[in-house]
Amino acid sequence: MKRSIALKIVCLLGLMCWHLPAQAACPFTLALTSPSTAQFDMGTTSTGIFRITNSGSPSNITVLRFRVNNGDHFSGTTTAPAGWTVAFSSASGGGYNTMTYTATSGGIPSGGSVDFPIAIIFHSVSADVSSEHLRDVRATYSASCGGSTSATISNQPTWSLKSLVITLTPSSTSVSRACTGAFTLTMHVTNNSTSSLTGVISAPQPPTLNVVSGSPAPNATTASSPSISLAAGASGNTGNLAWTATVNGNTDATYFVTAFASGTNGGNTYTSQPGTSAARTLGGFILDVTPNSATALSNNQQMDWTITNHGCNPVKKVSIPIPSGWTWGQDTSNGTYSSVDIGAATPVENWTPTDNVTSVDFTAGTNLPTSRSGTFSITLSTPTTTASTSFSATVTDTNNRTLTVSDPGSITTNTFNSGSPSPNDTRRGVPWREIFQ
Repeated sequence: MKRSIALKIVCLLGLMCWHLPAQAACPFTLALTSPSTAQFDMGTTSTGIFRITNSGSPSNITVLRFRVNNGDHFSGTTTAPAGWTVAFSSASGGGYNTMTYTATSGGIPSGGSVDFPIAIIFHSVSADVSSEHLRDVRATYSASCGGSTSATISNQPTWSLKSLVITLTPSSTSVSRACTGAFTLTMHVTNNSTSSLTGVISAPQPPTLNVVSGSPAPNATTASSPSISLAAGASGNTGNLAWTATVNGNTDATYFVTAFASGTNGGNTYTSQPGTSAARTLGGFILDVTPNSATALSNNQQMDWTITNHGCNPVKKVSIPIPSGWTWGQDTSNGTYSSVDIGAATPVENWTPTDNVTSVDFTAGTNLPTSRSGTFSITLSTPTTTASTSFSATVTDTNNRTLTVSDPGSITTNTFNSGSPSPNDTRRGVPWREIFQ
């Protein structure tokens, strides 16, 4: 009996000893979630988002110690996420080599994650670095798991370090003939490496124009400074690359520019992270001609040209050509009218019409401001048959820039009783049918 009990005890101890190595360890994972490209600029203080996930331990992570290497340092500007405090140690290089987060309550439970935004002072070296990483991260748990209360991950995660830093600055005003007439882009380049560089250029060259909306397109791009040389150190390590282009397209089209910089030294290539400019809108004027249809053979059809100023300067003149097939009675007293919104309580009606036989010119009393609209009306005789007509106007701003714009649609004339106008609809701007009895 005693032998049986002793044997059972031995077997039980054996099972316990066999089971100990199989107890859960203290696993966690470490990932760099931002920036998404895992790239940083050398010689700068930049922030990365490091995500810690308790990937299986039954105990909570309550303390995290980060250590850095490769000459980088943690910035004392780093703040702790909610529910954590941060402390720094091992001061060096204007920052610190060690940083410790401590949970104020709970910590990271099994399966949970917390993002830690960490500002790092990145060192400068002689060339781009393809792979750098933290020295290690140690997690401390609220209770033992696998015979230990901590676990460490080393040499993760990795990122690349770039020598050149750029900013892309587009011209402050919109382009097109209604504005500056040209689009300019400046790439400001800073060499943060310890090497002097030659042949610093944009890649691609010229930079890429990206469409947000509409259909802008660059034309005749020229580079006033196609390449530059940059010294190492604080003196002479900056310069500008600049381009000028005419951008064509529809008014209010929106676009931005992307590029990165590249330079060489001793056969080595130095690059920047990709840069993105602020968005810009293609300036111009929008024309809407109403009504959209009229009765053929009408001798008293009022047509309204509404100009919206999305250019860069006030408008001082609108010239309206009389379309083919339509007849202008050359009556500037009773056959023309203007109403211009200047941002006041009521629009002004002080534009002067001038008869040019084949066109009518409206000259401002009070200019049409930007972002405002003006309506210019002319009474015409319509074509004799069913037709579809395009209407346009030529706009001149206070800088004497002119731009001809067209209504994107066309005006249809219908023979009597074939179209949609109602003889009972007497609203202004709606075509009337002329009934002779």
